[in-house]
Amino acid sequence: MARPTRPRTRRNFSPRLDLALIWSGKMIRPAAALLAVCGLIAAWALGVPRLEAYASGHLRSGGPAQPNGQEPPFSVRFVSFPAWAHGDLEATLLQRAAALLAQDPLRRDDLVAVRESLLATGWFEQIDQVRRTREGLVEIDARFAEPVAVVRDKEARRDYLVDSRGRLLPGSFPAGEAAGLVVVIGVRASRPASAGRSWQGQDLEAALSVLRLLRPRPWADQVARIEVTHEAQELHLISDRGCTIIWGRPPGVPHAGEVTPTRKLQYLDYHHREYGHIDRSMSELDIRGDVVIGR
Repeated sequence: MARPTRPRTRRNFSPRLDLALIWSGKMIRPAAALLAVCGLIAAWALGVPRLEAYASGHLRSGGPAQPNGQEPPFSVRFVSFPAWAHGDLEATLLQRAAALLAQDPLRRDDLVAVRESLLATGWFEQIDQVRRTREGLVEIDARFAEPVAVVRDKEARRDYLVDSRGRLLPGSFPAGEAAGLVVVIGVRASRPASAGRSWQGQDLEAALSVLRLLRPRPWADQVARIEVTHEAQELHLISDRGCTIIWGRPPGVPHAGEVTPTRKLQYLDYHHREYGHIDRSMSELDIRGDVVIGR
């Protein structure tokens, strides 16, 4: 006997429901990805400051931040420092730099501030770099402006430091107290308004041009002063024993009646070698001509 067949139930198709299911299936993965990206951004925003703070404390102390919150001291040094500037000047410049440095080793604006502040002192020809090299150490790579002479003011009361380029340097002394430096006399122009600026006029440059020739000589310390006369057209060397040595025109300004600067130096070399002093115990020497005239 045949099994009776069950009538099939017809399934109703709902386009609205099926479309909703299809749409939700397609959107699940992009939505999840978007949520993941947002989570990463939030974690980065919260984590980076913490990471920077940790790194700052780690670099400052060589490890995790100290529990008592005190920062260990750092040190500042110049990569190269001239022997003549050791002592008070070195200490003053280092203190000036240290006062501007932040404790946070990740900062860079304080290094820029140190460079600008040191340049403003007038003691430097150039500052190449201010850098943090390792834990607690800041190095300053700079070229100092070395004093080579002093310029005596018109009233003959004070002597002012200058470098080889005729720039005014910080510091002045009562006349005659700047030991070891040649004194330039007769400069007519007033001194610059601030350190680091060049002295105006040809007077000082004329004297420094001769000084550059004298400095390598073994007898250079026997020249105490350089006097500029006749609107920088004639220079006199005053020895440490008071002898006036008439040099004549500045180097680079030839004159038909004068021998070359090289020949003048040879005269003085000979005096030093034969007599032990460039002035030969004279009160005046004229070295401009073919024959040295002494009085």
